[in-house]
Parts: sequence; C-alpha cells; structure tokens
Amino acid sequence: MPSKYKPPRPMGWHAELEALHREFEAWGVRDWEAQPNVMLSRANSTSLTRQERAVTVTFVKDGKPVTLPMDDYETATLNLKVLTLCIRDMRMIERRGVSDTMQSAYLQLAGPQAERDPWEVIGLRPGATKDEVEAMYRVKARSAHPDRGGSDAAMAELNAAKERLLAEVPR
Repeated sequence: MPSKYKPPRPMGWHAELEALHREFEAWGVRDWEAQPNVMLSRANSTSLTRQERAVTVTFVKDGKPVTLPMDDYETATLNLKVLTLCIRDMRMIERRGVSDTMQSAYLQLAGPQAERDPWEVIGLRPGATKDEVEAMYRVKARSAHPDRGGSDAAMAELNAAKERLLAEVPR
C-alpha cells in the first residue's frame, strides 16, 4: 500500500458499485463502467495477487474518456471503494469551482524524474579513477551543500552519484 491511509471498510462489491453509481449520477456522468480483474465471488478475498485485485473505472466526462486503475489495496472491493472516493472528490472539486486550480497544481507537481547519469552529476568522464571521483565530489559538494547555498536535493543527488561511481570504478 503506497500510504498509511486506511479507507472506510467496504460494504461489499454490489453496495460499493451502487455507491459509485450514485456518485456518477450526481456528477451527471452516464457513460461509465467498473471492471474487476477477478470473479465477483472472490472480490473480498485478501489472498489475491496485485493483478487480480485490480479494478478499473472508465467513464466519459465532458466528452473526454477517463481511465482510473487501482490495485494498491488488499481486495478488489476495497480498490473499488477507493475509486468511488476518488470520483466523489473529483465531483466535489468541480462543484466548488476549483477544477482549474487543482489541475494547475497537479501539473506543477514533479513527475517521476529519471535518474541522471552519475558521471554527469560528478562532472567527470567514464574511466576516471576513484581518487578523481572523490576529488571532484569534494569540489562539487562545496556548492551543492545546503549550508553553502545548495539544496538537500542537489546534495543527495551528488552523494548518490559518488557512492554509485565508487562502487563501480576500479581503484
């Protein structure tokens, strides 16, 4: 599970499906579907694989197709409940008139960053020795350190690059 959030206990697949139906109805969405990856008789089982407990909700809102998958929680029914809560939140954001603000905020959040090449971070070419890596690390650390005008993120990236290179470079 990605967070410590504990959703309310689900009522059962059919009751959760009905709750989802009510949310979509209140939002004016008529074209939607909830698809489990397991037979409904096993939707509450806690012994499912991640793939089996996955649920996907698809719908069309304002002419745009939306697909929301969820497999983070231990049962298919609980994944459906979390998706229902997500739909409710989306509906309420729109109802409160803050959809554009929320969209702007999410677009500003950094997505997953590709890890930079450690040679680039250290500022050396492949083939440098461990002594050269350590010397260049000290030079770069002077400006990357948060106490010297750098940032925690820059220092962490530099530390990770040094450790990675020292592990792979022969003495």
